[in-house]
Amino acid sequence: QERRRVLHERTAQAIETLWSQQLEEHYSALAHHYSHSGNTQKAVQYLHQAGEQEVQRSANTEAIQHLTAALALVRDLPESSERTQKELALLIALGIPLVVTKGIASPEVGDTYNRALELFQQVGETPQLFPVLRGLWEFYEVRGALPKARKLGEQLLSSAQRTRDPSLLLVAHNVMSDTLLWFGEFASARTHAEQALALYDPEQHHSLASLYAGYDLGSACLCWTALSLWHLGYPDQALRRSQEALRLAQASSQPYSLTHTLFFVATLQQYCRQGHLVQERAESAILLSQEHGFALYLA
Repeated sequence: QERRRVLHERTAQAIETLWSQQLEEHYSALAHHYSHSGNTQKAVQYLHQAGEQEVQRSANTEAIQHLTAALALVRDLPESSERTQKELALLIALGIPLVVTKGIASPEVGDTYNRALELFQQVGETPQLFPVLRGLWEFYEVRGALPKARKLGEQLLSSAQRTRDPSLLLVAHNVMSDTLLWFGEFASARTHAEQALALYDPEQHHSLASLYAGYDLGSACLCWTALSLWHLGYPDQALRRSQEALRLAQASSQPYSLTHTLFFVATLQQYCRQGHLVQERAESAILLSQEHGFALYLA
């Protein structure tokens, strides 16, 4: 076993040397070898990087495997501020693939974000708190704990306004629009969605999906706008906005984003009594959910 550990270490070091210019192509192999060599620090580093890479590729099951393995190694380390920071980063990375595969309101999602919140209470507020609060907001919203979700949404908006960061403001307005729809405050929901859309840049904000939602925020805001418009009495405008949402989601090349959008577009078309289109959207969403393991939308 000692000889195997040495060989794994040497193999990993050789990969780092030979492919130093394209190391991202070898994260999984490096994670494997360092995990078997006993080099915990390097194993955690590459498991984390491999996990985030799999999220970008929409390979969420593989991402969960890598990130969970990294968490197990980190939790075996002696307590320190460095260990806490590593665990926090891994929990944040794990949140979205769990949302996508297990469902937003699953116990695993709640456990992950609540554990991250516990760690923040030890280290104090940092910029990383924003995705944790956003994850908890969605967990409570989908479970129907709407007052708690609204409080978290207002906290996110207040935090984003203090920082004046356009990306955080985009996320926060999206959260508030979504929340207010379920409270029946349709005019306010529309206003927040339109404020988010004014900030949205497809190229700049494409990557936010893997950190904050799993789906493209632009197509989501168009969905919230469309649903608000229907409830306010503007079905034609609502349908036009829903088609914009669908085009944007199709262009994003993110299977979860497209599935999310298909679901809400189908919901609107059901309100508009377009049964044949509802069936078409639902069947497309079912196929994507089966292929990629999207438990919530398959249900």
